[in-house]
Amino acid sequence: MSGPRVHALLRELEGAHEALERALEGITPRELYTPPKEGEWSVAQVLAHTIEMEPFWLRKVLLARQQEAPTLARATEAEREQRLRAVAEHGQDSLPVILSRMAEAHAEAVSILLRLDEADLARPCVYQNRRMTVQAFIESVARHLREHEAQIRATREALATPGQTAPAR
Repeated sequence: MSGPRVHALLRELEGAHEALERALEGITPRELYTPPKEGEWSVAQVLAHTIEMEPFWLRKVLLARQQEAPTLARATEAEREQRLRAVAEHGQDSLPVILSRMAEAHAEAVSILLRLDEADLARPCVYQNRRMTVQAFIESVARHLREHEAQIRATREALATPGQTAPAR
């Protein structure tokens, strides 16, 4: 049974998801598919990553509930490859497909979050050699989504044609 801290986390994830959607308002194909610099991801590629990562990390939390201080990481080579495969396979998707996939991935993450209870959130875990609680880990997932929202806005600004209005915040 979820409680107030679960619902606070839900609001954080919802806010991050909505910010990503707002960052896409009025996006042009050039802004969506052009990397800002050589070797960087386009907005579509960043979104392919966020679509993969949000439910991935919530699934990890759910699977780790029964472990004592689980280490949350991409533990296998297949898991590490999953991130890059998502970008390669979906980095050219159309905006309607991207938005649909974002909604599905976010709905899965929310569904998983609502299966957690207050005691789950207080459990210790380790991520990148840092001890934290499951709650802090989920908060870091929401922050990571917000970092990608800022990245999308910066990419759009970098690609804006002179005289074109930058995307609203």
